[in-house]
Amino acid sequence: MPTNHLPGAGAGFLAYDTHRLALIEIGERIRDLDDTPALAYAAAEILGRTLQVSRVGYGTIDPVAETITIERDWNAPGIETLAGVLSFREYGSYIEDLKKSETVVVRDVGEDPRTRDSAQQLKAISAQSFINMPITEKGRPVALLYLNHCEVRDWSDDELALIREVAERTRMATERCRARDDLRDLAASLEHQVQVRTEQLRQSQKMEAVGRLTGRFAHDFNNLLTVIRSSCDLLKRPGSSEERRLRLVEAISEAVERGSSLTGQLLSFARRQALNPSALDVNASVTAIADAITLQVGPGINVVIDLPEQFCAILADPGQFEVALLNLANNAIEAMHGQGEMVISVTAAERIPATRGDPAIDGNFIAIAVSDNGSGIAPFCLERIFEPFFTTKTVGQGTGLGLSQVFGFAKQSGGEIRVDSCLGQGSAFTLYLPCA
Repeated sequence: MPTNHLPGAGAGFLAYDTHRLALIEIGERIRDLDDTPALAYAAAEILGRTLQVSRVGYGTIDPVAETITIERDWNAPGIETLAGVLSFREYGSYIEDLKKSETVVVRDVGEDPRTRDSAQQLKAISAQSFINMPITEKGRPVALLYLNHCEVRDWSDDELALIREVAERTRMATERCRARDDLRDLAASLEHQVQVRTEQLRQSQKMEAVGRLTGRFAHDFNNLLTVIRSSCDLLKRPGSSEERRLRLVEAISEAVERGSSLTGQLLSFARRQALNPSALDVNASVTAIADAITLQVGPGINVVIDLPEQFCAILADPGQFEVALLNLANNAIEAMHGQGEMVISVTAAERIPATRGDPAIDGNFIAIAVSDNGSGIAPFCLERIFEPFFTTKTVGQGTGLGLSQVFGFAKQSGGEIRVDSCLGQGSAFTLYLPCA
């Protein structure tokens, strides 16, 4: 008895070690795999080599249709793959056991009553002996790990335990992949929905802005036309003195000039203004404009110019640059209400910081900043200050087109305008323009 027992015990320990090593290898192989078919194949290959069978595969089953879908299986040399969709009924009645989530173990298809009538079909696919181990979810079979062998074979309890462990690990790994794919699809779907709704919101905001723009433009332009029409009507009346006729002609001329300026600012905001960019000495231009501003402001406002020692040149339209700088300076002066300090500084910049949702831009730029210590801008106004006709000034004090002109000029020149402000402490507008 001892002599017969020892070899069996040794074989049992050997099988245990072999099975344990196979599980370790499977764990290492499938740990970093993200593709479900590759993951299932890796487990099938190791299990097939360990148990020395003809074929091992993993597939999803449809209990209602009584089919199994196999994407890829492992096959020993000379054994053909079963990849595809197979019908269980064509190979016997054991599908009834699988539906009850019972493992089907067949030693010889010619002897088992469930497969005796279809033994030739099973032998033709190298499955004279096989194991079908269903994997259940919520009480119903959803997947299947199967092992086929081309000859009659006895399946031991240790082998069944190994197959069951591999089946559970494979199912867990494939579910992890499926969950990851579902999350990825969900994220992509949510991102698409966000993009669609963001675009819808932007379009709605654009239409609202266009409505405000056209309404305000029509109102202002209609006022100018009223002045022109009234002056023309008065000029037609006989008996007007020369002095009065000259005043009416002057009123018409001023209305036309204001209309031209209004149109120019709108074109600038829309980036349709005809620009004539050229190399421009920034330091000289800023100095000249600052000198003119200093003569206009009252004694309570101090104008400071901070210029670099090195020569700075930008590529921009000189006239539009002057208008943009004057618009920024006028806003700063009005924000200080007759008392404070305005600083105009010029510095070199290697990038334009991310602004209003636009990404940062690397390059060679000159940054012209106009800052003040005035009243500052409320946060809810910062989002709209570059919109045409948006203004916080009282009626008759401004059209709301000054910053729109700066915005359009900056964009059309290949630059950007950035604003930083704190309510009650002041504001800083920085105009970025490309170096010449």
